[in-house]
Amino acid sequence: MTTTTCASGWKSYRVALRKEEGRGMISLFLKPSDDSFPPNFTAGQYVNLRLPDMTSRAYFLTGTNEDRLLRITVEIGDEPYFGTLGYLGKLRIDDEVFLSAPFGDFTLEPGETPIVLITEGIGSIAAAAFMSEMAVASPLRKVSVLCQVLNGKRFALADEIRKLVNLMPNVGLATFFTRPMMSETAGTDYDVAGPITVENVRSVCLAPDADFYITGSKTFIESLKKDLEALGLIHSRIHTQIVIADKP
Repeated sequence: MTTTTCASGWKSYRVALRKEEGRGMISLFLKPSDDSFPPNFTAGQYVNLRLPDMTSRAYFLTGTNEDRLLRITVEIGDEPYFGTLGYLGKLRIDDEVFLSAPFGDFTLEPGETPIVLITEGIGSIAAAAFMSEMAVASPLRKVSVLCQVLNGKRFALADEIRKLVNLMPNVGLATFFTRPMMSETAGTDYDVAGPITVENVRSVCLAPDADFYITGSKTFIESLKKDLEALGLIHSRIHTQIVIADKP
């Protein structure tokens, strides 16, 4: 996800923890350099991270507001790293970065109405953020999570998502692998071989009061949104956020 829009001001942070999340993915846990509390945020919001050449990139916050750290999860690919990914891939404990304040309006509607989370690729990190927030604030809320990825190696925060599904009694998860590995088995490692379409998720589209949150590429979002509206979903109940993977 990229952006040139920045909230007011920049603040210095240090890397407090770096966690490998799977092949080519890392989480960076960041603390304010002045040891102050990080700002409040809501799941679905993101921060701009300023790079050495003074450009900035936007990253979803994937932790919870109760943490003393801000967490971003990034798909950096495989070494050797270059450009933007090289900068992020080489960050180590106590390295400094500059962040904007959290911003964005891709956030959950309040209440107890059903939620449908539909993600493509690295967009699954937004599903993890939403579910982490609901696990604390509204653990009984009915949630359907549909994640489309290449395969299990490219499923960002898959373990966290599955743990949250098991913790919340009214949450269901469906995984769609567009290029499953030879070692992966339908029904065990994933649910559907192929992309998410309205036809194969029609059952979760039937609740008239559900809010839909879709993250992924522009093409992915526009196609699903058009099909959902054709089924009669109200425009205001479809919330979207384009996610663009970083490139070197």
